[in-house]
Amino acid sequence: MVICQRRHVAQRLVSQNNKLTDIIAFAYLFNDPTVTLPDLGGIEDSLSKRNRHRKALLRLVFGSTHANRMMICLDPEDIDLIKDFCAESPSTRLLQIDCELTDRYLTDHAIALDLIAAKSPQGAVRRLLPRLRAKILQDRAHLELASFDNHYRIADQADINDTANTLSRFLALPAHTSYGPMTWPKICFLTRMLMSYSYDNQNIFAKILRGEIPNNTLLETAHSLAFHDIHPQAPIHVLVIPKGPYVTYDHFAQAASDAEILDFTRAIGEVCRVTGVQPGEDGNGFRAIANAGADGVQDVPHLHVHIMGGRNMGRMVTQQ
Repeated sequence: MVICQRRHVAQRLVSQNNKLTDIIAFAYLFNDPTVTLPDLGGIEDSLSKRNRHRKALLRLVFGSTHANRMMICLDPEDIDLIKDFCAESPSTRLLQIDCELTDRYLTDHAIALDLIAAKSPQGAVRRLLPRLRAKILQDRAHLELASFDNHYRIADQADINDTANTLSRFLALPAHTSYGPMTWPKICFLTRMLMSYSYDNQNIFAKILRGEIPNNTLLETAHSLAFHDIHPQAPIHVLVIPKGPYVTYDHFAQAASDAEILDFTRAIGEVCRVTGVQPGEDGNGFRAIANAGADGVQDVPHLHVHIMGGRNMGRMVTQQ
């Protein structure tokens, strides 16, 4: 069982696990009604039926996979469910993934739970976040106090080699050796898919998002902000950034929620429309650039996409 508050993190593990190992994995089948399950005679139709017949459901799902192991994901607050499953099968292994509880994540989590609205007053948000953080930490403490056998724990800010070793033990894979289709480099890749990049919350874009530095805003959405570059390199030069703490585009693609990715992508499209650079009758096109890391000459360690247009941009990369 994978125990993780941030469901998209556990879902990434499930997705990559199904590609890289022979362990059949399902995401939050007791929390998410959209999880695809085989026809099990109707008990899979709703969350209430799944929870009411949870042991029979797992036996039927496990039998349908024709495998000797299966992975499922649960929310940390489902402590009674976790205890029930561990008591039923002493061979159960637990992987607890502790993610950083940033204010941005807690705010998005509260919106997803309908505890606040996207436009709720900041005072109400500030009062709610400490209580929400305390509840999540309490759920983690309950897991620790339960003293489960075969309980493994990783954190998204931990050393990647230590995390990879823990993950291999949880999956019962010999470290630094091959296991069927699984090799140590693949375990490390799987680990990187789980871990957050180190984010500097004092970078200039983080300060802009906190309102500490002014900007010339062009567009703002629930998860994105677009503003005019103060040193434009073209007649039209707009920066589009996600509001979440993402360093590069690959970090964003791996760690952001579906809602954030959709919002950011559409924000870029809207900026192109508003500025008139869309190829067609009115605009002649644009260039979208997202620099990453030293070789990409990234100046600010917060994902930002440059939308540039209004003139011919020339060749994208000069040949050396």
